[in-house]
Amino acid sequence: MGHIISLFITINCRWESTMAAVLMTTSLFIFGEVSVGYEHLPIFRIILAILFGFFTQVLACVLNDITDIKIDKINHPQRPLASGKIDIREAWLVVVICLIFALACGLTLASSNLSYVSLITHLCCSILYSFPGIRLSRNWITGPLTLITAFSSHVLFTLSCTSLYHSVLYGQQLVFLIVSTTAMHHILINPMKDVGDLKGDAIGGATSLAMWIPLWATNCIVVTGYILPWILLYIRADSFAPSIDQVIGIVASLKVLAITFCVAGLVMSYYLLFDPVPLIYYRYSTITRLLPLYLFHVGQPIALSLVRLYNSHTGATFLK
Repeated sequence: MGHIISLFITINCRWESTMAAVLMTTSLFIFGEVSVGYEHLPIFRIILAILFGFFTQVLACVLNDITDIKIDKINHPQRPLASGKIDIREAWLVVVICLIFALACGLTLASSNLSYVSLITHLCCSILYSFPGIRLSRNWITGPLTLITAFSSHVLFTLSCTSLYHSVLYGQQLVFLIVSTTAMHHILINPMKDVGDLKGDAIGGATSLAMWIPLWATNCIVVTGYILPWILLYIRADSFAPSIDQVIGIVASLKVLAITFCVAGLVMSYYLLFDPVPLIYYRYSTITRLLPLYLFHVGQPIALSLVRLYNSHTGATFLK
């Protein structure tokens, strides 16, 4: 057991993204549950959501490192597999353990047909994205589509297991609104991921959109991803406008987040357009590509709580 724990600690070289994924999954699940109130939070199911987020993220990262070990020796030589710190057989052991536990947690959480479908979709896409001999990540079309489907189905699975999907009026529509915003942001931001990996990808036989278009065009796509999804989120959330207090709070919280991330997107767009060089640095591109999306999901229960607190203390309806 001690060896397995040590192996997990050593092999997962991207703890920041793993912790972000765990926090995102936990926040989404809590948001889906507190949408009906704060009285009876299902603690056991929240723990399962935490474990699900952890095992699925480690599964995807380690499998990707196994497949890209030769490329990583050029692009990311410090990673455990590329540097030789971890044997590839041990890496496969981690993948199998993660798959078993992710599947067990997911099946325990699943509470509808949509939950089962989105769970299988997420796990299949996460595996097919990097699995040796298939490697959908190597193609500039199938790679982004598989990655975005995996991420979006993760969000859909988490929310479809909660009271928001099952018990709240317009809950299913709100879930699909959140998922569609996630997918749009992800697909437009994704070209940033490949800018710094062009040399290694070319040697490894991979293709990416960044290979075919100039940097300024990539920047324009990314800027659109920083701004457009949040504008559409605000417009579509505003179109609900029901007169039910429970739904008003949820919709208002989404509108608050839409305004917040649109402003943040404008700031990030300014720096991206006038100083694009940091795109070539892996850590920078990872943070600027994924951080807004993770913060959007982490911020959902926080925004909902603040909106409800404002409404209860003032007697007014925030952003009606």
